[in-house]
Amino acid sequence: ISNISARLKIKDGGIIKEVRNQGFEEIIFTSLKTGEYILEVEAAGFKSRSQPIVIEDGNNFVAVILEIAEVVETLTIERDGQQKAIDSN
Repeated sequence: ISNISARLKIKDGGIIKEVRNQGFEEIIFTSLKTGEYILEVEAAGFKSRSQPIVIEDGNNFVAVILEIAEVVETLTIERDGQQKAIDSN
């Protein structure tokens, strides 16, 4: 997955770190204090994901599974000056 955006928020506050990758499937946040956070992840073509995480002493690993977003397409066909829209859903 390319162009992933991840934000780490303090559980009861604002964004403390934001990272964007350019084609790697791993995002690393460094120098975090122990505590509770909210991790928000976005990537084109996938549903956004927000999940609580707990950072403890030592190395922490959090796996995030992104669901494929719903694809909505509209096709417009013209014939004899009349338009008809076809929804692919």
